[in-house]
Amino acid sequence: MPLNYSKWDNLELSDDEDFECHPNVDKASMVRWKQAEVHRKRRERQDKIWALQKETDLNTAIVAQLNMLSVSNHLALCAQLDQWDKTIAHDVMVKAHTDRDPRWQPPTADPFFMKRVDIPALAEKIKDAAAKEDDAQEKLDALVKQYTKTFTDRNTAIVAEIKVEQSAIDSKISSETIKEGFSKSIVTKEAPAPAPPAPKKKTVKTKETEIVTLNDPTPSADADATKAATSAEPTPKPTNTTPTNPKEEDQDTSDLYITDPRVDLFSKLTSLETSYKYIQSNPWILSPTSNMAEKYSDQILAEAFNLAMSGDLKRTRECVHQSLLLQYCKLLGKDGVMLFFQRLIGGNVKAKEAFMKDVGETYERIVGRVKVLKEEERAEEERERREGEERVRAALQEDGTYKLPVSAESSEEEVKRAEVFGLLPTALQRALLSQDVDEINAFLSSSSKEDTEKYISLATSVGLISLSNEDDE
Repeated sequence: MPLNYSKWDNLELSDDEDFECHPNVDKASMVRWKQAEVHRKRRERQDKIWALQKETDLNTAIVAQLNMLSVSNHLALCAQLDQWDKTIAHDVMVKAHTDRDPRWQPPTADPFFMKRVDIPALAEKIKDAAAKEDDAQEKLDALVKQYTKTFTDRNTAIVAEIKVEQSAIDSKISSETIKEGFSKSIVTKEAPAPAPPAPKKKTVKTKETEIVTLNDPTPSADADATKAATSAEPTPKPTNTTPTNPKEEDQDTSDLYITDPRVDLFSKLTSLETSYKYIQSNPWILSPTSNMAEKYSDQILAEAFNLAMSGDLKRTRECVHQSLLLQYCKLLGKDGVMLFFQRLIGGNVKAKEAFMKDVGETYERIVGRVKVLKEEERAEEERERREGEERVRAALQEDGTYKLPVSAESSEEEVKRAEVFGLLPTALQRALLSQDVDEINAFLSSSSKEDTEKYISLATSVGLISLSNEDDE
């Protein structure tokens, strides 16, 4: 039976070297150029599909808002339209410039996407129609009918364009679209020999009674010992205990914080001499059999990140220093630890400069990352604040109350939510629209117990407020 290899005709290789080029052109450079071109076209098709899908969602939302257009709410809708237009333009631009190969040319606007409906012009027409004194509502209704058809036709054209771009992607077999077929592997292992039965032992059961008292006013001996231990200064002392079995630790969160108090003690040491003495007295921290040195190093580094987030930069640098000490000692092995500390403590300038340079660079990376995260957090809070203000503006009515938009296409759940929303006090309506938890709590705390329970019951029944309970550990 002959095999059919025709499906591989569409295989797209970004680093294919099976071609001829001009003798004066470097072939390696040409291969890299062709590779960059293949990836650029593939990326631009994906970005175009993403932008068109986003435009489709926007057009559908605009049509739903137009169906509720009236003279009384036309200004709020115009403001919403301007915001939506700026948002989609910004998102598409950011998407096109994110993770872009430096070998590519700067991205250009897609001609089809640029033919989208002129939303600012629609907002101006709405304002002009609403300004008519006699037949303002009739003008608005005609405008709604016209643009509903315009947006519907545009969405139909978008669906056809997405099919064209998707077929162009599917016509080529690339590393992103290829799928593994049938794959199976079998490993036969010998069954382990059954273990001999353990000899039976006589056991003596003893019954033990323990009395537990709640809110005992007299402190116990263990409490006094714990208080004394926590108030003592962190000085390294020899210990014969073994580290906790890593299988018994939480594998998902154990690297996010220090789980062993002895490792926490090591992270607080501030000199090379005391660190070296601690490692000598506690060899388990570098034990190759348990392979925990890397885990302890990661935990101390995670602690440094948490300290940087809280603003304690002095302790951040100390934790970075101790984390890298463990990393270096783990890499050097048992025989290299003593030589490593001798060079650092004994005055070897180059060795100490190299180590401290690594400490400084790691510290700066953590501080820089923390700065970026805090800026992103502030930007996210500002964005949520602006969105809350926009929601409040869009729902504001002439009488000072607020109303959730409902159209003929709205589901029963949305209609019910709008009805319940209208039963709530104005202050709570505004707090729910802005999604300000502090404002919601402030209102509920100022209300009576009966009113608070009633408002929470109404809001949670339709999803305006979501209450989550944390399970006790």
